[in-house]
Amino acid sequence: MANFFSGELPSNISGDSLGILDLSNNKITGKIPPSIGNLKSLQALFLGRNTFQGEIPSEIFDIDTLSKVNITSNNFSSEIPTSISRCTYFHPSILVKTVSPGKFQRILVG
Repeated sequence: MANFFSGELPSNISGDSLGILDLSNNKITGKIPPSIGNLKSLQALFLGRNTFQGEIPSEIFDIDTLSKVNITSNNFSSEIPTSISRCTYFHPSILVKTVSPGKFQRILVG
């Protein structure tokens, strides 16, 4: 959903009833804050096609209800954290991938 948002995500994110967060296709910069793990009802997270950088926070995969993640086409400096294995609701057909400088990784979960 391109809204032409720019800037960084706030460092403190919370919400008990948010099911889908789609900020893909924007111009959001900076790091994905670890507090994104506070979104305990999140089922889908779409942050692809921005200019996020740094590490992918492992807290994303602490969200028990999370079943879809798209973080493609960003500038991450790390690979997908091993904490992805804690995300028990991933459907086997979900493909999670990340693009970072010089790295491309695809993981099929399930």
